[in-house]
Parts: sequence; structure tokens; C-alpha cells
Amino acid sequence: MKAFTSAIALLLASSAAAFSPLAQQPTSSSLNLVVEGKFIEGLLALPLIGAMTAITQQREALYASGAMKAKGVVGGGSSGGASGVAIEYDAAARLAFKAAGGKGSFDAFKVQYEYESSFMCAAKAAKRFGTGNKMLAIEYDAAARLAFAADSSATDYAAFKEKYEKEAVKVASDKKKARDSK
Repeated sequence: MKAFTSAIALLLASSAAAFSPLAQQPTSSSLNLVVEGKFIEGLLALPLIGAMTAITQQREALYASGAMKAKGVVGGGSSGGASGVAIEYDAAARLAFKAAGGKGSFDAFKVQYEYESSFMCAAKAAKRFGTGNKMLAIEYDAAARLAFAADSSATDYAAFKEKYEKEAVKVASDKKKARDSK
């Protein structure tokens, strides 16, 4: 209460000097505050400071009394550390399996789910950081591998790859010549 009374007295004294015929001297007893980068007049700041102090004291009392500590698992679940909350490793995969209809093997679904989740996270990270997505990289000989897998008569991959690359280069150069001649 004394601080509030002295603040009003200082404010009245400084405003009364505005009507004085003498030149005003700057004073160091200003009631203006800067809170989070904003300029606040003295009398407006006093209730704000009081409210902030009260809130801080209430929060500290709650932490000191232990009321803000995490509660344990209701119903006696397994212990998952200090907080008592346990979440299974594959909980997200189980929820997705149920949402997809729950048909088939969960283990096969889980493998595919983890692969797709990893792919999605890598794609988002690549977009966020502006880097290439390594999961989208295509191997140099991917087309040759697909053609080798489709050809039932091929047995030696190295020989097939060499022949495939020569034929692919010839086809590409013939197409370029045809395009350029038009």
C-alpha cells in the first residue's frame, strides 16, 4: 500500500510540474515500465505487476506441494518409468491396423507401416531442410535390374546389364537423331 501511495504522489508531483513556469528538469523517478518490449505507463503497470507476482507465487506453491507431478496409470498398468505411464512401442501401428480394417497379419502390416512412416518422415525432413530425399534416390542400374527380372531367359546379370546399356544408349541416340532431323 505504501508503494502505491508513493507512486500516486510521484505521479501528481510530476504532472503538477507541467503547469509550472519554470523549465522542467528530467527526473530519474519515472513510473514507466517496459514489459516484454512494450512501454507501459506507471499506474497501469502496478496492478499488472501485482497480478504477475500472485500468479508466480501460486504456481510455485503448486509445484512445491507436489500437485503438478504426473499421476500414475489408472487401473494398475505396467510401469513405464518415473511417470508410471506406459505406451507400447507399436501402438501407432496397432491403431493404423485397426483403422485399416484389421485384416491380414499384423506383423506384415507393421513392417509396411514402419517403412511408409520412415519414408514420410524422410520426405518431410528433406522438404523442411531443403536436402535431397535419399529414400527417393533411384539406383543407376534400376532399369536394367527391372528388365533382367522380367526376362525369364537371362541368367547372368553382368552380361545382361552390359548388353542392356549398349542397347539403351543406341535407342536414345537414334531418338535424338530423329528429333534433330525434323
